[in-house]
Amino acid sequence: MTKPGQAHDAILRGGMVVDGSGAAAYRADVAVAGDRIAALGDLRGATAELDIDAAGKIVAPGFVDAHTHDDFALIDQPDMAMKVSQGVTTVVVGNCGFSAMPLPADGELPSSYLVRGARDLRFSGLAPYFEFLARHPAAVNTAGLIGHSALRLSSMAELDRPATADEIAAMRGLLARDMAAGAVGFSTGLEYPTNRAASTEEVIAVASAVEPFQGVCTIHSRNYDKRLKAGMDEALKIGREAGVRLVLSHHQGDGPENAGHVRWTLALIDEARRQQSV
Repeated sequence: MTKPGQAHDAILRGGMVVDGSGAAAYRADVAVAGDRIAALGDLRGATAELDIDAAGKIVAPGFVDAHTHDDFALIDQPDMAMKVSQGVTTVVVGNCGFSAMPLPADGELPSSYLVRGARDLRFSGLAPYFEFLARHPAAVNTAGLIGHSALRLSSMAELDRPATADEIAAMRGLLARDMAAGAVGFSTGLEYPTNRAASTEEVIAVASAVEPFQGVCTIHSRNYDKRLKAGMDEALKIGREAGVRLVLSHHQGDGPENAGHVRWTLALIDEARRQQSV
């Protein structure tokens, strides 16, 4: 409710509100003050600096784009028009093992997955990355995953082999530091050259560092071809043995042999949910 004549920064009038609760859409006015919804309902007596006729339109919370590679797009294209024009107000960066942090002074991630901007910036961890965004804010909110490829580049001289115990310890230390700084989890992409040589045991050991922080582990599986089940089994094992909430980054099967795979892949996931969070 709102008091008669009360002023707000903005009012969206007459739209169909879809509030995310699962309830049916309903017609209402929505008032905004600062960065908060201030009132909801019949606001005919209220005024606002910005008064928007939303009749015939949907009014909803902003969408979360949970799988992006926008780490540097936030810096190079801070208006994020490609996202806000679609109603996205939060992006999750650092997917598939590719994150802008932590990156060493040398060593490159595949440019096709994480294009570095013209400023050629390097971030040693999540804290300096978020500090940069605080000084140069983008138009969307950001949640950060810490990528396995970035951790390997920061901890290993060669990426074409499994990590040693000391290198795993170094990756775990960096990951724990960045989780403490506000990361939401760890990501890996076991199909990609920077992570392909990592053993299952390496990924389990690194991923388990997010467990004390109740973070997630997102996995782009090792295989989506005729070895699709083996790739899914490995991903499920990693989440289960690391004791973390698992996100399967992609639900796909490549090639004609995987046509109609959802008949068994969804059943596999449902069965896994009986003993782990996935």
